[in-house]
Amino acid sequence: MTAEEKKRRDYWHRVRQHMPQLKFWPLYRLVAALALSGGQRGFAVLRHKWNPKSPPPELIKEVVIFTVATIIIYMVLYAFEWSWNYVVIAPMIMDRDNQEQLAKQKNEISSLKQELDSSEKVKNLKRKLAPLINQEISLHDRLLSAQDGAELTSGAAAVREWVSRVITLLKEADEPTDAEVFSQAGRVVSAQQLAEFHYVRDWKREEVARLTLYCRELAQIKSTRRF
Repeated sequence: MTAEEKKRRDYWHRVRQHMPQLKFWPLYRLVAALALSGGQRGFAVLRHKWNPKSPPPELIKEVVIFTVATIIIYMVLYAFEWSWNYVVIAPMIMDRDNQEQLAKQKNEISSLKQELDSSEKVKNLKRKLAPLINQEISLHDRLLSAQDGAELTSGAAAVREWVSRVITLLKEADEPTDAEVFSQAGRVVSAQQLAEFHYVRDWKREEVARLTLYCRELAQIKSTRRF
């Protein structure tokens, strides 16, 4: 058997599997028709007994003719419906099922691709975020060890650059909300927040508190998003 023949045989086998049930000419309709015919003939016999003057029914002949005619008509109509289902309806049903299966597989592949892309995105973000997180300690030390205003200004500029890099990284990871929340974390430092850093000299306390607020927010984002 050639590949083409095997393919054709498999196709028609699947068509037969998708054949719908016959709706218009099922077997029980033939049985009902024959039973009705038998009832009519029985009534004709009873009528002749009640009224002997009526013509006697040709019971056997009529039953045979009616039964044969009914079976032939039924077989023709049955064959027509079966052929219609086999040639037209079943392939349509099979094609619809195939389309639904393909759509389902497409959605599954798309979902899997999104998961893989998301996983790859998280890996890239972790790799890029790691040096920025490690830089937090050096930035803190730089601010705390500042001896004058010039060193503090330089350290604050480094903090702003670090904040900008974190925001850019979050936006590249399709996390614009986290990027916006992070950008607002240390923009304004309240008196209560400053009070936490009473051990730091007044003239550099605000910058140290600001960096700490940014670091806390980044840690919160990292924990929530599992970066």
